[in-house]
Amino acid sequence: MAEMIPAPVVVAKNIRSTVWLKKINRYYLLITIILRYNMIYGEYEDRRVEKMPESEILDRILNRIDQLDDKFSDKFNHLDHRIDRLDERFNEVDDRLDKVDDRFDKVDDRFDKVDDRLDMIYDQTIRLTLGQTALKMDINEIKSVYNYLNNEVARNSKDIYVMKNEKN
Repeated sequence: MAEMIPAPVVVAKNIRSTVWLKKINRYYLLITIILRYNMIYGEYEDRRVEKMPESEILDRILNRIDQLDDKFSDKFNHLDHRIDRLDERFNEVDDRLDKVDDRFDKVDDRFDKVDDRLDMIYDQTIRLTLGQTALKMDINEIKSVYNYLNNEVARNSKDIYVMKNEKN
């Protein structure tokens, strides 16, 4: 079985080097796991690492980290580009929705005008209805006065007729 490679002793000078130190420790663990890999037919030992000095191992790890960093940077740049395109599309959709919102506002204003006109017509109809009711009451009152006067005239006419006939 392969022996454990001693962990590189690196002191972090700032936050960025702390991040790199975490990455180095992860790769160190990965290498030890690979060295202890147990295949179906037996143990697999990689003696190449034992022949390399620690500085070369550390350089290889750092190079691999740089390669992965570049790879992920490219992927993230590609994702950023795609997100920018999505943002542009969302802005276009937002502009279209603003236009639709303006159209709805215009239609809403028209409905408000129609609603105001309907309210005005309703108010006028109520006034006319009340006016008609008052007019009917006035007409009925006039009719009753007319009937009263007509009856009075008829009674007076009878009285006059009777008085004329009595004189004759």
